[in-house]
Amino acid sequence: MLVKRLSTMCLGVIVLTMAINGCQKQTAFNVNIDTTVHSVYGVWNTNPDYSTFVHLMEVAKFDDPLQMPGAYTIFAPTNEAFNKLPPGTIDMLEQPDESEKLRNLLWYHIAIYTLDPAYVAKYPVVQMGNQDNAYVVSNGSTFLTINNANVVAGPIVTRNATIYGIDEVIIPQNPGYPGY
Repeated sequence: MLVKRLSTMCLGVIVLTMAINGCQKQTAFNVNIDTTVHSVYGVWNTNPDYSTFVHLMEVAKFDDPLQMPGAYTIFAPTNEAFNKLPPGTIDMLEQPDESEKLRNLLWYHIAIYTLDPAYVAKYPVVQMGNQDNAYVVSNGSTFLTINNANVVAGPIVTRNATIYGIDEVIIPQNPGYPGY
C-alpha cells in the first residue's frame, strides 16, 4: 500500500515537473488513480474535462481497443475544444451514418505508437492512426502543439498510452477517409 501511494505521488511530481519545465501553459491531468495500472480509457473516466471525447469514443466503439495492450500517443481535445466547433457538429458525428467520419476524426487524434518529444523536435511530421500526417511541435522534452492545437495538459502515462490534452479539435486532411 505504501509503495503504491509513493508511486502515485512520484508520478504526480514527475507530471507536474514536466509540465512546469516543458511548457508553462501545460497542467497535469486531474486523476485520482494510479494511472500506470489503468488503461487510457480508465484514466479518462476520472476526468470530466474530457467527457465529450470519451463519449465520442464510446459512440465510435473505441472504448474496447483503448483498453487493450498498446503504446498509443493520444492528443485528447478538452470539452472546451469541442465547444469551439460549429453548433450541431457533435450531434452530426453521433449519427450512425456518420460513423466513418467520426472514426476518422478520432483516429486523427491518436498515434498508434509512442511519440518521443526529442525525436519529434527533429522530425515534426507524424503519421496518425487514420494515416493522415499531423505537424507536431516539441521543445525536445514535451509537446507544444499539434497542427493548430496547443498542448495544455500532460503527459499522463497509462499502461497502454500517453495522453496529452489539447485546446482544439484537429481536423483530418481527408475528413471522409474511413481510417481503421
